[in-house]
Amino acid sequence: MSRKLVVLVIAGLLLAGQAQAQTRGNQLSGINEISLLIEDLDDTAKDCRITQDLVRDAFMYPVSSARFVVKEKADPRMYFNITTLTANQRQLCISNLRMEFGLYEYVTPRASGRRIFALIELWGKGYMRSSTLSDHGRTVREAIERGTKQFITDWNLDNKQ
Repeated sequence: MSRKLVVLVIAGLLLAGQAQAQTRGNQLSGINEISLLIEDLDDTAKDCRITQDLVRDAFMYPVSSARFVVKEKADPRMYFNITTLTANQRQLCISNLRMEFGLYEYVTPRASGRRIFALIELWGKGYMRSSTLSDHGRTVREAIERGTKQFITDWNLDNKQ
């Protein structure tokens, strides 16, 4: 019985060390600064308890483990757009959340031949969430945290050396 316990403890320690090794070097390859752009929220989003601070905090929580600096004017940029509706006599909130990560650059589309300043999307994710008015801020916050974690994971996998 004691042998099994020792084996389980050693296996647990090895797995914990492996998980620690994976998160210790969790830095986005080639990126040390990023900016955050949150589209202005409409009154319905505010009524459903979604604020700029909620979006910023939900983004910063997983980003802090990736060890890169969020600055006001840096490239690349994470962009958030949230459109919110209410239903059922304003007791149900429905939000469409779009997260885009990319660079703003001058490009020349073939169709127009005109040089424009545009977002070159490197990663994107969309979510649709609904919940009661009292829970909606938490629901959107969880979606943003999950999306940001997914972005960090995808970026690290795509840029593995």
